[in-house]
Amino acid sequence: MKLQTVTLADGGSVSYDKLCIATGARPNVLYPNNPHVLGIRDTESVQDLQNRLKDCKHITVVGNGGIASELVFAAKLCHVSWVIKDQTITSVFVDSVASKFLLDSLKDEDGSNCNAEKSLPSKRQIYSTIVTQKKASVMGSALGPDWYNGYSLHGATSTKQLEIEYGCEVASIDTCAGSTEFNLNIKLTNGKTLLSNVLVSATGVIPNSELFKDKLEVSELDHGIIVNKRMQTNVSNVFAAGDICTIPWRECENWRQMRLWTQALQQGFYTARSMLPQNTILSNQTFRLKYSRTLPS
Repeated sequence: MKLQTVTLADGGSVSYDKLCIATGARPNVLYPNNPHVLGIRDTESVQDLQNRLKDCKHITVVGNGGIASELVFAAKLCHVSWVIKDQTITSVFVDSVASKFLLDSLKDEDGSNCNAEKSLPSKRQIYSTIVTQKKASVMGSALGPDWYNGYSLHGATSTKQLEIEYGCEVASIDTCAGSTEFNLNIKLTNGKTLLSNVLVSATGVIPNSELFKDKLEVSELDHGIIVNKRMQTNVSNVFAAGDICTIPWRECENWRQMRLWTQALQQGFYTARSMLPQNTILSNQTFRLKYSRTLPS
């Protein structure tokens, strides 16, 4: 029988019968070396943004996914420029008709909506966050669906203004020199220039798959580890779940993979069931991956 082991960084090794890779992903941040450009990925980065917003008059958000949409809604008392490459907001989740409906809730001009205090009824489970001490070089876990609750994302103006730049991207970023009240000079592909204090890059993530490229099949498109319908990789007894994996199969027309915390949670349950012996009896034989399905034999 071939020995199955994982070699550790310190030279040690751990043997396994079955292995699940869940190393997640990291933010795909535009201009990561610029100190005024932030990527929102964990609670520490949200705290950093909250501290910076206190003195901000203008914030630029780039991206059109879940984090970007929620941040544009949550930010108050500042001028928000939202840069998206699509023709409608939140196009990953809703169609053009629904996006127009959402615009009214985004344009909260008086800034009276305080996320740290407001509590609305919810028909789904609410997730809380516990902030722990960690090494500065280590990124925390991905944000959940209620990531901005408990934070006061307020700027330094008396009202909120929202300006959306459709169908464009960031062409270049320069740091403002001299005694200017803004930190960044942002040029867009539509020819416009924005002066901003902070740019939040919510432009997706990159799977942490570099360690496995020589051992496992990795997607050339998004760099995730490719899995089959049982979340298995191309190597026997090795599975992958969460942001690290790429799911090439679809059984529902309205489902698509999005590297979000909610899908990663579902994939974890789903993969755990796949790793069990075939004759294992559980109380719930059906697992959900955005839709109900029974695992194939």
